[in-house]
Amino acid sequence: VQSFVHSRSTDESGETMKTLIQHLMDEREQMSEGDFNALKRSECLRGTTLNGTKNAQKKYAPAELHFPSVAARLNWMDLPILDWKEIDVRTREFAFLKELGVREVPELHRLI
Repeated sequence: VQSFVHSRSTDESGETMKTLIQHLMDEREQMSEGDFNALKRSECLRGTTLNGTKNAQKKYAPAELHFPSVAARLNWMDLPILDWKEIDVRTREFAFLKELGVREVPELHRLI
């Protein structure tokens, strides 16, 4: 799974991010809890900000990222977000990303 994550998450397109997430969802049933927990801690998801600055475009652990709608709603231009701006909150992919740890709400200390 890690080699697939690495090779797929380096592409720039949102479609590839969707493909990566769908593959991980398919693999989830075969993962042990230890493997899934390791995936949650690994820098496996491509992130960016609403600003889209180059230094923000990198791989992050899921818990370091927020859904793009969060940053847009808060007008928080430099909040690290998942590099899949058009993700639909009603999809299985969104639910899976939440299970991985992608945040719907920033931590309180970041808001203060």
